[in-house]
Amino acid sequence: MGNVTIAVPEDLKKKLDARPEMNWSEVARQAWKKQLDLLDRLAELDRLTAKSMATEKEVEELTRLIRKSRQEDEKNAGKTSVKAHQSKSTKAAVA
Repeated sequence: MGNVTIAVPEDLKKKLDARPEMNWSEVARQAWKKQLDLLDRLAELDRLTAKSMATEKEVEELTRLIRKSRQEDEKNAGKTSVKAHQSKSTKAAVA
């Protein structure tokens, strides 16, 4: 595995040192990976939309609809999880 050295302000270094239970190298690795994944997704999005004839307004509307749909999916997934838990609790109470 390669090594990377970074410079941080002294006050930040003191705060990091005050938390010896943390693996700051792993925190940095995960943050860098997350940022690189985001950049890769943005590059792929650029590639996919490079030839698009959609206007910026149409793209914004599509984005809004996708976000709304994802929020509804997450909300419904939460309800399913609660129902499953309630079902298990009911079965346990009957038994």
